[in-house]
Amino acid sequence: MEEGWYFSAERVDDLPASTFVDVALSRRVPITCAPIMAYFSERMHALRPDSLSSQDEFDHLVALECSLETRLKAEAGAVHAGRCTTAGCHDFHLHTAAHTPIAATAAEGDGGSSGLCLQHGAPP
Repeated sequence: MEEGWYFSAERVDDLPASTFVDVALSRRVPITCAPIMAYFSERMHALRPDSLSSQDEFDHLVALECSLETRLKAEAGAVHAGRCTTAGCHDFHLHTAAHTPIAATAAEGDGGSSGLCLQHGAPP
């Protein structure tokens, strides 16, 4: 699949935000093979004064994101859509075909050290 990643510095609820989105997915909407929207949310531990991630934390978050993407692609056919960092939280957004592997992956997290939690839902 063609990827077209786009970075943007924005504001969410009047706080600084950093988004990274695969805009090439817009050519595939709706994603019929993966109709369930999901996101993992991790509370950050080493914030900068503007509530975005420090460089040390960023490196950890990118490693976690790569690990989740690889596992969910293999286990649930997940399609990684992007991430948003704001207000001390890092959200990993994806689309998938099944809830069950996502819930199991969220429960496993990264050994329980990250504070990873899961919220998911189906598009309207």
